[in-house]
Amino acid sequence: MKMKKTTYALITLGIVIVLGIGVLIGMTINNNIKKMNGENINNASSNNVDTNQDSKTPILDHVSDMQDTINAAKDKVSDINNTIKESNNNVNDVINELNTTNTDTTYSTKDNDVINTLKDTLNNIKNSEVTENFTKNAKKTFIDVVDFIFYGGTIKGHTFEELTSNGKSKVLEIASNIDDAIEAKVPGYKESISSGASKAFKEASRLIKKGSSNLNSFLQEKLSEENYNAIIDAKDDLVYYSKNAVSFIKDNAPKLFNTVKEKLSSWYQKYKNS
Repeated sequence: MKMKKTTYALITLGIVIVLGIGVLIGMTINNNIKKMNGENINNASSNNVDTNQDSKTPILDHVSDMQDTINAAKDKVSDINNTIKESNNNVNDVINELNTTNTDTTYSTKDNDVINTLKDTLNNIKNSEVTENFTKNAKKTFIDVVDFIFYGGTIKGHTFEELTSNGKSKVLEIASNIDDAIEAKVPGYKESISSGASKAFKEASRLIKKGSSNLNSFLQEKLSEENYNAIIDAKDDLVYYSKNAVSFIKDNAPKLFNTVKEKLSSWYQKYKNS
């Protein structure tokens, strides 16, 4: 019986010892695992730092490449802008050349004779002081302009109908400027030329202004027969200016003062049908 108890005690002790040894072994293994994990974590962290440091180099290189690309693009844009500016300058040169070509209008000798005379007339009017004589002379000048354009009068020995289309357009332009210059110095002057023909002179002025920008329109519309005859009927009133005023137009020969009414009427028929 005593032997059995001793045997049981030894077996129990052995079991305890085995269990203790197992616990110790387990604790040791666990500690080793933790230690290994810690080392791995530290190594991983160290590796990550190294990796990050290493990764910075290609990123910086990429940024540098992008900056070079941007700078190259800027240079390209600058070149394009310079090309556009150069092209615009070339276009402007062509436009200016075309404008110069368009303004080089050809005039005949007769055109130039009349144009230069009317230019001198316009300058004289602009540079003259407004006096009683100026007003008379200015009215006489406009009468002569109307006479030249509508009644077959002459300037430098040439009639309006003898001029080229370019010459007629320029003459109408200058005639309109003469009218404006007189009006600026003597407002409403046409109304006092002749009571019976003031409306006709205003209509003549309107047609001249219209013709200065559109010759075809001027040639198509013409001065109406009523207004044409109104000026003829006022011939006696207009003679006053031929005797008491000096036209600013040099070398002109008015037809109104030197032609009987019947001939002027005949002239109108030719004028109307031309």
